[in-house]
Amino acid sequence: MKRRTHRSLVLVAAFALGSAAWAAPAANAVPKSAPNIVERLERLGNFSILLDALETANLKGTVATGGPFTLFAPTDRAFGDLLRQLGIAAPELLANPDLASILLYHVAPGSLRAGQLLDASTQPTLSDGKSVLVVREGADVLVNRAEITRANVPVSNGLIHVIDEVLLPPAEPTSIDGIADVLQLDGRFSVLLAALDGTGLDDALAGAGPFTLFAPTDAAFSELLGSLGITAEQLLANPDLSRIVLYHVLGSREGAFDLLRAGNAATLEGDDLTFRLRRLGVYVNDARVINPNVKAPNGIIHTIDKVLLP
Repeated sequence: MKRRTHRSLVLVAAFALGSAAWAAPAANAVPKSAPNIVERLERLGNFSILLDALETANLKGTVATGGPFTLFAPTDRAFGDLLRQLGIAAPELLANPDLASILLYHVAPGSLRAGQLLDASTQPTLSDGKSVLVVREGADVLVNRAEITRANVPVSNGLIHVIDEVLLPPAEPTSIDGIADVLQLDGRFSVLLAALDGTGLDDALAGAGPFTLFAPTDAAFSELLGSLGITAEQLLANPDLSRIVLYHVLGSREGAFDLLRAGNAATLEGDDLTFRLRRLGVYVNDARVINPNVKAPNGIIHTIDKVLLP
């Protein structure tokens, strides 16, 4: 029994805290003779479109000599995917008047390792302060929804994280003041945000908190709507909607490890939720946690794949 308990705690810690590969600090300072960001991209060899874009936007010199910077670097393949999606060629992308803003959305001030980005969850960029969202999903670290395929590449003026998609900045700058702002930045929570707005609970969750929110994605709501045979509009008009939403909220800040250690917790609706480790994943009742420990200024979010019903 003791051996099984010890193994479970090890698995819980690994899930809740992430792997040492993401979080470990740099072993040694990068020597001044190390290549800068641009030189490293040139040596890596699969960033020709990114380098052309930096040149076209008159940012190449700044990225090479300024900083320190953290660069989220899309590969040529990532740019190729974007070009096919938009139905345009590389010269048209390079002629885009928003090119500089798009590129600056890939640059954060400071030298930030993947573990530090995960600890913060949201990170302002040089594109008018517009933030990116960094979360863990299984063994992967995602920036917005782009996967970091190679993390913590050292350069003399910062760090590079190689990503498999081009990041597109939101249309308007959004300050990250609370839980709802993080949900808005993520982009997968339109139904939940509508439910919060329709019940007036968005104002409550904008308060000082702290709160813990178990956040069902739009896909989770679609699954519920299909099983109930109703539309999103009918769900949002349900008189019990406030109760359903409050069943997803705790009145304290609880990380995944804390939840598993406690086993259950009372929601703001009044009923308890149960937490368990199952198939190497954390579950809230029968909903799986997709993204644990997403930080907001007034709480913490755990993305889940099902809507919880009290």
